[in-house]
Amino acid sequence: MKIFRIFIKDIKVFLGNIKFYVLIYLIMPLLLGVLDGMMYEKQLNPDRHIPIVNVALIDMDKSSYTAPLKDILTNDNMKEFIELSNVVDINGVKTKLEKGKIETAIVIPKGFSEKVQKGENINIKILKSPSSGIESQIILDIVNSYVQVLNNNANIFSIIDGSVNDKTSIGMLKKAVITRTITLNSENFINTVNMTKDKKLSGKQNFTISMLAFISLYLSVIGAQNMVREKEEGTFARLKSTTLSMRNLYVAKICFVFFITLVDITLYMGICKVIGISVGDSYVKLILISILHAFAITGISAFIMNLYKSQKNLNAIFTAVIMVFAMIGGSFYPLGNSGKIMQEIAKATPNYWIQNSYNKITLGGSIKELTVNIIVLLSIGILGIAFGAFFMRKKEGNNLFKTLNRGEKVEI
Repeated sequence: MKIFRIFIKDIKVFLGNIKFYVLIYLIMPLLLGVLDGMMYEKQLNPDRHIPIVNVALIDMDKSSYTAPLKDILTNDNMKEFIELSNVVDINGVKTKLEKGKIETAIVIPKGFSEKVQKGENINIKILKSPSSGIESQIILDIVNSYVQVLNNNANIFSIIDGSVNDKTSIGMLKKAVITRTITLNSENFINTVNMTKDKKLSGKQNFTISMLAFISLYLSVIGAQNMVREKEEGTFARLKSTTLSMRNLYVAKICFVFFITLVDITLYMGICKVIGISVGDSYVKLILISILHAFAITGISAFIMNLYKSQKNLNAIFTAVIMVFAMIGGSFYPLGNSGKIMQEIAKATPNYWIQNSYNKITLGGSIKELTVNIIVLLSIGILGIAFGAFFMRKKEGNNLFKTLNRGEKVEI
């Protein structure tokens, strides 16, 4: 009952500044997460599309040998990123290329079909805009692939010409070879399957989660400040009349930290869901990690609340520590873009394990995949609370416990 009364008192004090806490621990991290996600949208978002490429085709030959190339460039798969236009004026095309209005032009020279029939090598020109990038390279590779087929045909034709005397048979063989090889070049022999393991977080998902992990570290400071404030204001001495033990006071403080952290996480996740940022479909795993997250923050708060005598020192030192954790743990940048050594160092920070846990849930990870995360978060909470109790007893001394329990006056 004593613990509950202290807990309620701390909640009332906390609610006295609720507008400030809502701004700092809910609105600001969400806003920063969304803005950072938008900044890194192109680098992180998994649903990337190749921009539409404007391609001009100048067919000076207009034969049955050039038709399959047009079919390849206009099939259903290519239509998603190639906009093909048939033009005649090559000078006009060059002007558009220079101005960047089109990225690539394909020029099929006159007499193209005759060279194919004679078994000679075929040349198709590719004109690229000065501002073109990988899109033009894709078109170049497609045309190169097609021309390679025809060049292979030329080699086959030379063998046929040297081995078959009947001109009628030669013509039939060449026609069969051309038809079949062009068909092979334009057919789709690949079936693309999207693997579930290839899922990636969007920019907004990545940074809203990392901001939650980062800002929650400051909740541990709130709990620690609460304990230090009691010492600075002499509350211990005033509480002696209630025969309150330090143990009860310690339990009340860590319960307060656990409660406000869990509420903050719940509200944060709820707002993410409302604004359309998915944090996973498994509520069971989300609740489990949220509780462990709050427990880990409670452990950190319990550890530091008995290390400092003044709120000023606590704020100055641990704020710097949190910023170091944020930089190393990947709160302000995509950790996956850093080197392997940095990714390993990040595992030494609590915010890394917090955000990594939510990342796995968002990507549909199983409980088995979360095993290490669960162990780490649970260990942070248990060790933090245990060491906090140890430092409290060591610092205050056994005599303080005895004196408080006897109701004698104590100077803090």
